[in-house]
Amino acid sequence: LTVVTGHPSSGKSEFIDQIMVNMAEKSRWKFAICSFENEPRLHIAKLISKHIRRPFFEGMSQRVDRDQLERGKKFDQADGSLSSVDSIIDRLKVAVMRHGIRGAVIDPYNYIQREKDVSETEFVSHVLTKLRVFAQAHGIHLWFVAHPAKMPRDQSGTVPAPKGYDISGSAAWFAKADVGITVHRPDPTLSSISEIHVWKCRFSWVGKQGQTDLDFDIPTATYHELVKISHDDSAPPF
Repeated sequence: LTVVTGHPSSGKSEFIDQIMVNMAEKSRWKFAICSFENEPRLHIAKLISKHIRRPFFEGMSQRVDRDQLERGKKFDQADGSLSSVDSIIDRLKVAVMRHGIRGAVIDPYNYIQREKDVSETEFVSHVLTKLRVFAQAHGIHLWFVAHPAKMPRDQSGTVPAPKGYDISGSAAWFAKADVGITVHRPDPTLSSISEIHVWKCRFSWVGKQGQTDLDFDIPTATYHELVKISHDDSAPPF
């Protein structure tokens, strides 16, 4: 189970979308997407743009053409609705059995309906436990997007990158995550660089804690490694 956090407009949803596209292309993974803040048609357009590496809408750069659109529509298929945790699990069961998904994304968690008379702390722990057990039983990986609590500015006047214990609702976000990631843009008005912080990695063979910087390309909404460009070659998506 991976938990991804970051301040509003940090690009955390775009980052998970990039991971999904990369894994679908390189390892043929299929994903179920529970994306409450993305209208399905717009979300599909964004995923197609990442897959084709061209803007979906008109602009200064050459956009996706009709043939690429048809190819992208076969690559991305979606069917979404608002749900409780139990109905999400029911739909995931169908996606596992019928479509053979390997991963699922819930973005963000706070749209899941909470039972009455249950505190947010208890609810978060319950949701993570229930979905974690389901994922382990069916051999899939889950990505959760969770918003951080409001954080004070430091002495320099900037808001630091949130970590696991800064996520709103419960310390269970840190305790029950196998991998914890923060997507942070210190100043998106001045730079396209995004900081990717790994603040937890339960298993050493998966990775390690640390930070890397990626360049975010706005027209195609893709992330790229920071490498030197030569002979007119551009850096591929990470």
